[in-house]
Amino acid sequence: MLWLEKADKLAFEYIQVYFVNNSIVSVSEIIVKESYYLLPALVFFAFYAWKNPGRAWILFFLTILVLLYSEGLASILKESIGRLRPSIQWMLRYSLSIYSFPSAHALNTMAIFYFLSVWFRKKWLIPFSLVIGIARMLAGYHYPLDILGGWILGYGVAVLIIYLFAHLMPDSGKVSSLP
Repeated sequence: MLWLEKADKLAFEYIQVYFVNNSIVSVSEIIVKESYYLLPALVFFAFYAWKNPGRAWILFFLTILVLLYSEGLASILKESIGRLRPSIQWMLRYSLSIYSFPSAHALNTMAIFYFLSVWFRKKWLIPFSLVIGIARMLAGYHYPLDILGGWILGYGVAVLIIYLFAHLMPDSGKVSSLP
């Protein structure tokens, strides 16, 4: 496993040296701010509730469930694994959270965007998670495997919630099978 960690750190170093500059870091910091997409998400949910009052509460409940489960999983794994963030190891910047694996941004966004892509049958939602994960790496907060691990775990969270919903409410008609 040491070779994998070494390769991960070398990939991070290569990306930081050859692809990252102040402009990219600034844009990456903007992309991942939750405050930029919280209001549009609330407006979307309000509109969805207006158009689909019966289904809106199910969607809202499942979305909250996905977010709580993914955030909880990320927190437990970060504390258990204890891998330091590259921003701390490389002294790039101060970070409130010192642990990096898995990336909570990558895990949460993959879980929510994959879940929503299945709910609405719109696969074009998934790349939003990819952009956010890459932005976290470019900003220096995560190694590449932190992001990849977050994406894989987020996908797993979404599939689990979809599976449970489909089997607990098989006649709901919205999410009837695993993708």
